[in-house]
Amino acid sequence: MTYEQIIRDFFQVCEAHKMIQTWGYGQLTDLVDPYNQEAQDYPYAFLIPQSHLIAEHSMQYNFQLIMQELVMGGQSEVIRAQSDALLYIKDILAHFYYHLEGYDFDLNVQVTPFREKYDDSVAGMTANIQFIVRDALDDCIAPYE
Repeated sequence: MTYEQIIRDFFQVCEAHKMIQTWGYGQLTDLVDPYNQEAQDYPYAFLIPQSHLIAEHSMQYNFQLIMQELVMGGQSEVIRAQSDALLYIKDILAHFYYHLEGYDFDLNVQVTPFREKYDDSVAGMTANIQFIVRDALDDCIAPYE
């Protein structure tokens, strides 16, 4: 499984979700630029790559997943948006875990609630997730003579 396939799987999971409206990938500065979508609607899932780990028999891919919702009201709306964001994060992880082959997880996922003002006022959760893929180093397929 390639890095590109993991990102593609993430996009497909978000696209199939009936609540998530927009998804993206990149650095935090790219948050306002959704992937292949004209508008940024909410809820919005955004995947930020972190440092990855190459091991002898596996690859560990680390990401920060930001799930956010537009908030216009007070504290109760912020809490509802954070609660919904947590549910959507769990939906994504469950879909990877139960429906996609080849992924192992660190299921001790740390989530942090937030409220921020970017171009819009948003609230949600940030999750630090790890995908572990069995991927042994293989010198036989390397392009050497």
